[in-house]
Amino acid sequence: MTSDDTFEQVRAWLNSCVDTHLKCAITEGLKTLPFRVLDVDTSLGLSTIRLVEGSILEEPYVCLSHCWGTTPNPSKLLKANLNGVKQDGIAIPSLPKTFADAVNFTRRIGFRYLWIDSLCIVQDDVEDWQIQSAQMASIYHNSTLTVAALHGKGHGDGLYSKSQDQALLDMSSYDIPFSIYAIKCQGYECGHYDMERAYPGNLVSRGWVYQERILSPRVVYFGVNEVAWECMTSFACACQPKMAGYKEGSNWMGSSAHVKTSLAEVQPEAELVHASNTWHEMVVKYNHLSLSFPKDKFEALSGLVSEIWKSRPGDTYLAGLWRNTILEDLAWHRSD
Repeated sequence: MTSDDTFEQVRAWLNSCVDTHLKCAITEGLKTLPFRVLDVDTSLGLSTIRLVEGSILEEPYVCLSHCWGTTPNPSKLLKANLNGVKQDGIAIPSLPKTFADAVNFTRRIGFRYLWIDSLCIVQDDVEDWQIQSAQMASIYHNSTLTVAALHGKGHGDGLYSKSQDQALLDMSSYDIPFSIYAIKCQGYECGHYDMERAYPGNLVSRGWVYQERILSPRVVYFGVNEVAWECMTSFACACQPKMAGYKEGSNWMGSSAHVKTSLAEVQPEAELVHASNTWHEMVVKYNHLSLSFPKDKFEALSGLVSEIWKSRPGDTYLAGLWRNTILEDLAWHRSD
């Protein structure tokens, strides 16, 4: 999935979304770069990137969404190496494979700046973590594109995977103006299957990733066999590259897309019932996701709370509930 065709397809989806999607345009306009961001420009050399801090530039940037995994990450921003990575840069060969692949993706798609949580937040500084993690929701929301390492369960698994073999069929006896290839059915399709159920423990089953996915205006997923696209208006994938709008009850990537597009419609003047229904959908979905630390249950949802709050002026958020709809919020029923 590192072919030029793959990147041409991603660029085509991105350009089509920017040029034609009115709903996605709600988030358009360049935003100031995050407080820390990785500059992947090749002026430092092909094998080096640099950490930029405190920039006031308004530039497009890419975010990485990934699973941390259980093995230690050797590439973390720490108090001891902060000045060094700002001055001397970071050697790409020293990065975990997922991070190195994200640098490669950012460059090939034509962007200069990349945000990765463990390289842009000082991991052993409690104060910095509290300040920067509180900005994570807006960081994803203000990005131009988020790239998601869908198939990996850790930072060492990489972003890309090898596409399955395909065979060119001999159609010379037919008057067909295009080529036809045969591939083995894999039992699931990146964009058409409920990934949370098919692959428990992968990226989209994680609680922290939920708000990253919903708040990012556009996400490109690198799955096992193909690349897929999701924005606030439509979805697509390598085997069905034409963008299609979401349908009620769609099982696209675990059905969170309906929440994503609903959130785009929740504006300050929206009716309370719409904002309330959108919140209920979020909570139902979020409760089925996994968190490494149960104490993060409210913090990992805080970015979505901020977005919903825009449409509920004067309301009060009460740890998962809202004062103006507290009776409805407390109601529940069995799902079986």
